[in-house]
Formats: sequence, structure tokens, C-alpha cells
Amino acid sequence: MHFLYTGDFVLDQEGVAANLDKIIEVLGVADAEFLDDIKMICEQRLISHLNMDNFSIMCHYADIYNANRLKEYCAWFHRVNPQVGDQIED
Repeated sequence: MHFLYTGDFVLDQEGVAANLDKIIEVLGVADAEFLDDIKMICEQRLISHLNMDNFSIMCHYADIYNANRLKEYCAWFHRVNPQVGDQIED
């Protein structure tokens, strides 16, 4: 709601993992409610935090929430770091 009124996307100072969980939660709501601006911000934030450790979970949520920008970035990340393919769960 804060974003809808202010255009500002504020996260807590709880740490990256907690914030990523919140961003993923907001991404899900944005996808369900067709809030494309919020969805884009969430995808950008997730992309900026994508790494070897969270690659598979990011790919998973990109699929679930139709996050095409995140999907494309995951595909690029996989091409650059082919070893992350070992982490992907089928």
C-alpha cells in the first residue's frame, strides 16, 4: 500500500535474506493483481541480489510469478555460470 500512495518501495533493515523474502512476497501479489510497475521494481531488486547461492530459488519464483525479466536474467546468469545448472531442481 505504501508504494501505491507514495511511489516509494521501502524495505526493512533486517538483512538481505529477509528482504528477499518480502520482495518475493510482493512480487507474487503484484503478479496476481496485475501491478506491473511494482512487479518491475521487484524483479529489478531480485536481479540485483541474484547469486550462486540463490539462483535456483530465483528461477523457481521467476517461473511461478511470470517474472520475465528475472527469467531472462537467470538464463543469462546460467550461460555465464554453467555450474549453477547443477543446483536446478527438476
